[in-house]
Amino acid sequence: MSYEASLRPVTPVHATDRTDPRPDTGRPRAITRRLSRLGRRAALLAVCTIGLSGCMSAEEQRKADLGRCSGYGYAPGSEGFATCMMDIDQNRERIRAERSLQLQADLAAQNRQREAQADLYRSLSQQRIGDKSLPVCGAASGGGLDGRTGYWYGKDCRSR
Repeated sequence: MSYEASLRPVTPVHATDRTDPRPDTGRPRAITRRLSRLGRRAALLAVCTIGLSGCMSAEEQRKADLGRCSGYGYAPGSEGFATCMMDIDQNRERIRAERSLQLQADLAAQNRQREAQADLYRSLSQQRIGDKSLPVCGAASGGGLDGRTGYWYGKDCRSR
């Protein structure tokens, strides 16, 4: 510790003092905690609603959407109500499209990984040709059949 730092007064810390890393909002800490809990509950409710939306029938989904827009204060048949319903539908479609794209990306990554592993096994099996300490690759070798050469390849075996 430097000499200047040792000259600064030290404030005692009591067990009842809790430092709040968030900026002072002017609200008592209990209200801030309560609002934080409500925010977490609202986020959880939104995630559950989105997650469970696939488990509802189309009619149940429509009723939920109608209730949601009515809950926002829009009167059925008004332009605001129609816009609310359209926004909910567009958000749902956007989420479905994002899920579909993510699924496609995951499958493509798995395919690339599987192909890279097959290429590795294929090259290792080719390098081991003639090594009598390893068995000849077959259908149970955990690899596959090389379409170019007609020989099996695998992790711990030789091609021929």
